[in-house]
Amino acid sequence: MASIDDESGSSSKKTVGKRGVTRLQKIHKAKSNGKRIEVQWNSRGQPIKHNSKTFASFIGVTVRRLVPISLDNWSAKKNKEVVGVYKQNIWDEIEKAFIIGEEHPAFVYREDRKLHRAFRTKMARSYLKDSKGGFVKHRPAKYSFCIKQDDWDKFVAQHMTAKFQKVSDENRERALNPQHPYRKSRLGCARLEADMVEESEVGEINRSQVWKAARVNKSGVIDNENVQRVVDQCEKLTEALSEEERQDLGPTNILFEALNLPNYSGRVRTYGFGGLFPVNIYLSSPSRCLVARGKLYNTKGNTVHGMTLPPGYVKVNIEVAIVPNAPLPISVEDGDVSMVGQAIGTIVPWPTKLLEFVVECEKIPGQSQNKESIKEILDHNWLSASIITVFSRYLYDKFISPNGLINKFSFISPHVSREDNLGNGIAKILLKDEEFKDKMILAPCNLGKHWVLLVINLNAEVIYYMDPLNGEPTKHQNFKTKFENALQIYRANSSSKVPKVSKSKKISWQKIKCPRQINGVDCGYFVMRFMKEVIMENEFMIPTNYFFDHKCRTYSHDKLTEVKEDWATYVVDDVFDV
Repeated sequence: MASIDDESGSSSKKTVGKRGVTRLQKIHKAKSNGKRIEVQWNSRGQPIKHNSKTFASFIGVTVRRLVPISLDNWSAKKNKEVVGVYKQNIWDEIEKAFIIGEEHPAFVYREDRKLHRAFRTKMARSYLKDSKGGFVKHRPAKYSFCIKQDDWDKFVAQHMTAKFQKVSDENRERALNPQHPYRKSRLGCARLEADMVEESEVGEINRSQVWKAARVNKSGVIDNENVQRVVDQCEKLTEALSEEERQDLGPTNILFEALNLPNYSGRVRTYGFGGLFPVNIYLSSPSRCLVARGKLYNTKGNTVHGMTLPPGYVKVNIEVAIVPNAPLPISVEDGDVSMVGQAIGTIVPWPTKLLEFVVECEKIPGQSQNKESIKEILDHNWLSASIITVFSRYLYDKFISPNGLINKFSFISPHVSREDNLGNGIAKILLKDEEFKDKMILAPCNLGKHWVLLVINLNAEVIYYMDPLNGEPTKHQNFKTKFENALQIYRANSSSKVPKVSKSKKISWQKIKCPRQINGVDCGYFVMRFMKEVIMENEFMIPTNYFFDHKCRTYSHDKLTEVKEDWATYVVDDVFDV
């Protein structure tokens, strides 16, 4: 299809009056001519320049048309399935009208939710009540094309509850007197920044400059004392820091310091926002002791497992348990996870003062800096262990936990299987919990620039071997021996957990004829797909010729894109808590 890349059109005489329903004639004209409109993006994945306004308007109109106004929570587990359908339908409509690239679904999904919330707010503010303050029973005639009467009835009922009205009053009070009012209407910070870059002919604009430009009046003057105070403080902080210190702190954090916002639990400010930083994890009692290694989730949001983080605590993902029976500072999952060894692959609260940041750490081949993780997967690069670990957490949060499969499936971190040369560490993980013997254990493994998946059934003493290159486990004898050692240690130390007849039985390896990769980088994406399908099938055995519903020669582009979108959406919506 051809593309359109300008947003100009014939001008017409403007008439004064209320803004009507958005028609988007430009899009209809393009579609009737068999064309799609091209969208440009900045380095942070935000639409800019030509057509960005049209793009945003189209998303808003599409959301109004396809998502009922009565949907009040996009993140609730009860709405998960239907929200997934809405997101896909919206994406399909957008792709018919725009050229946007496959790397931008996360932005579109965030925009869907934001614009739907804005539409609900508009309806509540302008149409929910009559002049006497009573609730209006009938849907607005102007929006009858996108609001059904039964959805309007539900919408009204939601707003009549005491809980909703209390929250609404608080939000209204807060919005009446903004300290730093935004003055650029619908332009948006991303488009404003792009315009500033174009005018100045530099590669990047300091975020504090963008913040300032968004708050000047039409004459380009700051007429708000609070805004001027922040601008002055930004300049003082910038002048007081050396060039190296400014780069370490970052322009966004300079602005944060100038705004004098509270330093919430859950983030270590000087390490930047959104990073995954390697840490050594300690306990202080009875003496300071290294108990685990993992990653600091330095992200927005101060809750973990539904619990608000106490002051001084942050979110940490435990990847390697050095002292498995060491107690967690705070138990999670209703007390079911109380020891370090039980928390592998789990995000837990941990005191900041008991973390040691690792500057130089051993890297898994192909592992990029964690701040590049999203770019790594969207650019379809070879995947690092961190990406696979996050996807395991996605499967736990979105499939295992909601469907009551906690006692059916578990994971071994790829970091553990990589670093444990003899199988002792793997055996300790298997022995830590009696319930492991009744589970299917998924262990993604890096064989040296190549990913495979092992699925271990301890009861049957079977290891299912799933290799996207259709290789044999015997080709990797050290790797095979490591897992056999782990199961033998488990046998020897599990006493009543393993039947006597099983103790003399040889551990069985079963190679699965799974879909095959056709290039040198897809192995990680195939392994993530394998993991998802094993859990979806919910069986205690894997057929030699693979599951009937998922059997194919190789995965299509769409199936690999699906797991990439699963990962990206989870990181944006759940881990980053956007």
